[in-house]
Amino acid sequence: MYMETNTIKSGQWVALQRENYVKVVQVTEKSHISLGRDIVELGNLMGKSVWSTYSMEAAKRIRGERRFQLVECPISEYEQSLVQVLVDDSKDTEGKDNRFIKDDGQSQKLSREAIVGMQAEGVSAKDIVGQLVENSSTFEQKTVFAQEKYVSKKQRKYKKYVLVRPTSNRLVTQALCNLSPQEQNPKHMSLRQDSLSLIVSLSGVQATTTPSTFLLFESGSQGMVTSAMIERLSATSDAHLIVLSCARGTDKTIAIQAMNYSPELLSKVHYLSLSEFLKSATECGILPLKENGEKQEEGPLAKRANSDYEAEISLVMERLRSDKAAALIVVAKENPINVCTHLLPLVELSRPFVIYSQFKEPLQEAYMKLKADKNVTALKLKEPWLRKYQILPERTHPEVLMSGSGGFILHGLTVEST
Repeated sequence: MYMETNTIKSGQWVALQRENYVKVVQVTEKSHISLGRDIVELGNLMGKSVWSTYSMEAAKRIRGERRFQLVECPISEYEQSLVQVLVDDSKDTEGKDNRFIKDDGQSQKLSREAIVGMQAEGVSAKDIVGQLVENSSTFEQKTVFAQEKYVSKKQRKYKKYVLVRPTSNRLVTQALCNLSPQEQNPKHMSLRQDSLSLIVSLSGVQATTTPSTFLLFESGSQGMVTSAMIERLSATSDAHLIVLSCARGTDKTIAIQAMNYSPELLSKVHYLSLSEFLKSATECGILPLKENGEKQEEGPLAKRANSDYEAEISLVMERLRSDKAAALIVVAKENPINVCTHLLPLVELSRPFVIYSQFKEPLQEAYMKLKADKNVTALKLKEPWLRKYQILPERTHPEVLMSGSGGFILHGLTVEST
């Protein structure tokens, strides 16, 4: 947790969890957030503590939208399961099954208007679900398993409780993937939590007392890899992170801002464009000239680089001139082979490099190219694999809906070319 205290202040980011749904948001006096179809006002969170639970109380309607305020409540209410209250699993269900139950919409006697009226009056979720159970003509005909499933579904719909948590990279990744599942919009390159943790582990990025510089090229993952790398650094260490991209990057992405990193820690991160970086490294003699003796072509930012940017490039070049990079991480939506070819000479011998791609074909090409160059060893191409299970008595099985792919990772160690 990167909050100075457990008290929420204006401008800080927190994670809101409702059942299994997570969303990260910046808390201000007038901020609000949409949780499904509900609009929740967050102004009254300021001054409260994280790890607190809140009930969503109806406040008002604006342009037909229901707005809710968060009212603090005991955590016992948040953790209470209505299944244990409304389903009697001690009854004998022998001979019961669901074969003769017709899903024709006529089994529920409560009208939609009555349910909306109870919600407007502030009736608790327990009472609403209890009324639905009592007015269902088919509930008693169902098996205990079917009854539990029915109550669980209604609980997720009507039980409006929120847990406020401090942000972490796992929660931020989960929230961003909830907003954009790969099957609908592949804007995060199938980068799951397990894939991200494996990249960080294989790269060996860490806070060190000796001068260390880590190279990262990130394109297409919305800053999630950069944020995970920053978490491994320390404001008091001498480890720096160089973040390269096609255009100069920034720390204004949600993945980085949501972690509430201190300015001292963010000062260890340097954002440069790849073309400007290669041009400066060639001019400083850190990288050799091209075979035809020509210098690296100027990038689009070269003509408008300001003094602060030039000072940052000078600092980066000075660090790489004294000590080569301790690791190289490439996360690219483009073919990564050209990026690796240019950046691998900047990595110290016997140090790790990690390449991530959403597809295996670019990494297969990179594997053959690196093998032929004979400047790396211990090459391995992996596919992260993660499967979530539902754990219930007599109903333990993989979840029906889950991510089909977590991308592919190529990693190895640098050696002296023969």
